[in-house]
Amino acid sequence: MSTERPDWLIPTLVSGTAIGGYYYLETLLGGSAWAIRVAGSWQLQASGWLLLAYCWPIFVTGVIAGWFLFEFLQFGLWERTRGRRLMQLLIEEKSARANARRQARAELAERELLVIAHERAVQEREAAMDLERSAWHAHNSDMQQQLDHEHDRANSAENKWRNANGAAERYKRRANKSGMTHT
Repeated sequence: MSTERPDWLIPTLVSGTAIGGYYYLETLLGGSAWAIRVAGSWQLQASGWLLLAYCWPIFVTGVIAGWFLFEFLQFGLWERTRGRRLMQLLIEEKSARANARRQARAELAERELLVIAHERAVQEREAAMDLERSAWHAHNSDMQQQLDHEHDRANSAENKWRNANGAAERYKRRANKSGMTHT
């Protein structure tokens, strides 16, 4: 919002003041006259608009004073209007700032809730992974025990086979020594 004067304001006020001033002077000068006292009697020098030729310093002073008064009042009016506009802008700005803060706080609270939910999900995943890891460790331990047991059985079976095979070889050798032949 601009605080500058509108383009039409000054010409309108000047022309209005000029028209008003003309009618004021017409009524004032219409009933006025300039007279000087010469030898105990009054002599009429001018009346109406012709008075301006005699009293132009007063007229110019009045115009200048009127112009300054007019500008002072116009500036005061303009400043009051500008002050109202600035106050309205300030109120709007404060309101917008308060709304922005409220919205930012709401978004921050929402993000915090999302972060908390994400952290819970991560904690639940970690707990599930820990359970799965412990289940795998238990399973691996069981499998290792079974594997060790199977190795022990295989070693035992291999030892038995070797013993049986050794015993069969010994039996064959004894039988070959004793003359028994097996066909």
